[in-house]
Amino acid sequence: MTKNEKIFVIACALGDGCINKRYVNGYSCYRFLMKHSEKQKDYFLYKAYQLDQILGKKRKVPYTIYKNSGRSKINALQFEKNSNKYLKSIYNLIYKNGKKTYSKPLLNLLNEESLAIWYMDDGSLSHSTYKRKDGFEYYSKCRVTLNTYTNYEEALILQQYFKKRWSINWNIQKTTTDTGKLFYRLSMGTREFRKFKKIIEPYIHPSMYYKIHLKIGAEKVNSQRETSKVNTTR
Repeated sequence: MTKNEKIFVIACALGDGCINKRYVNGYSCYRFLMKHSEKQKDYFLYKAYQLDQILGKKRKVPYTIYKNSGRSKINALQFEKNSNKYLKSIYNLIYKNGKKTYSKPLLNLLNEESLAIWYMDDGSLSHSTYKRKDGFEYYSKCRVTLNTYTNYEEALILQQYFKKRWSINWNIQKTTTDTGKLFYRLSMGTREFRKFKKIIEPYIHPSMYYKIHLKIGAEKVNSQRETSKVNTTR
């Protein structure tokens, strides 16, 4: 496994993937697991085929389809691979006492591509709107979040890392889960996101471009909440 391959696996594990550790006959075993909605199939396959090659024992179809029995009727795609040879060291980098932890040694390994994967997995982009003199509603500033769901101490480590390594200023945002549990995540506005976008855009998968598509000043919102291109010259 090359350094870049290792960083790719780390990025996938930080986002929607995870590495499980279990004991079989007294020996520790490691398994990489990743799951996405079938709506993100293209992006899922982009990662799954690379992970399959990196972790060894290539398969023609390196994933399983799980039928959704819920109301959404959307199937889930799952990638799973056992690899004690490669996953043990990565597990020890990411997990502390069995919990995914954002430490300085781990973060210092990340490169531009891994930031893009992490954002495509855990990032979200939304826009505010305003009404101009022509009577139409337009998209204005954006709000971007990186849904890390950490404690405050880890959120502070993440904030400092992005500022020192990438000159990107994230805010720390308090949030609660459906069960009322308190967590922290990172958020930023339009100015900082423009800087962040320049770093990650070359590595954004085409199917995930909507996560970096800024509509500000270029699109209006019609009555159906759909967008259309307009001349923004004032």
